[in-house]
Amino acid sequence: MAKASQVAAALRTLADALDKHPELSINRPLLAFYPDTKEEFMGLAKIAPRPLKKNFTDPTAEIEHRFMDEKGHVIAWFYIQIPRNKVCDLVEPAKPAVYRCEPIFSEAEEAAILSDQDV
Repeated sequence: MAKASQVAAALRTLADALDKHPELSINRPLLAFYPDTKEEFMGLAKIAPRPLKKNFTDPTAEIEHRFMDEKGHVIAWFYIQIPRNKVCDLVEPAKPAVYRCEPIFSEAEEAAILSDQDV
């Protein structure tokens, strides 16, 4: 596992390379961190750039920061993402959806469709 100082040094190297080519176009740059524990997730969230936006959806818990230009356009994204089961308690397991449907095709039509015959 890398230390914050090592990651910072690597990012400075990347920043120096980018600074040498200021007109290079980069489409949707993303920096993402995937901590293994709730403590690591919280530590990264505490030092992340502000403001942060949180998204807690299955199957992940995620915190995001968008770097914006002066016109309000997104320049780059920063994410901290962890499986939700590492930061939340499971209260009720997900249940598969149950559907009730009227037949769309007659048995003959369905047989023809499934056998690549014209209906």
